[in-house]
Amino acid sequence: MAAGAGGHRVYLRAAPHALVQVGRDTARVRARPASDHELDGYWPQLTKMWPAYQDFYDKGSQRSVFVLEPQRD
Repeated sequence: MAAGAGGHRVYLRAAPHALVQVGRDTARVRARPASDHELDGYWPQLTKMWPAYQDFYDKGSQRSVFVLEPQRD
């Protein structure tokens, strides 16, 4: 799923079922917004991987993080 800046949020909210590929492996998942508790736990890891995310948030953007839950075929 390719999306413009922020477009993935719109797509995942409207159609939370997705196919994710990591390397050659694929998995069916269901996306849901992270809870406040989950977001507090994930945020340090996310900003360590991509420091610009913190800058983006500091400039007034919302933290939009989804949890991808594996689905059975």
